[in-house]
Amino acid sequence: MNAVLRWLEEAPPSARQRIADALDDAERAEFDFHWALNARDAQLPPIGDWRIWLIMAGRGFGKTRAGAEWVRIVAETHSEARIAL
Repeated sequence: MNAVLRWLEEAPPSARQRIADALDDAERAEFDFHWALNARDAQLPPIGDWRIWLIMAGRGFGKTRAGAEWVRIVAETHSEARIAL
């Protein structure tokens, strides 16, 4: 992730909203493709070396999206990773 996206990821929600309001529709749509900007902390993978990540949550929490985004990140960062769906 580039420095600007890292900064946005750590920026308070009010700063993100001000920036989003200044963008045109195409630029604003780009935000949807950056999961780290939109995910809640509970939807991000835990830090550390782990083998099992359990998300026990109800409907609408975003379990499927969280898992899919994690698989995408693994595929993009670890070319040797073996992934089966």
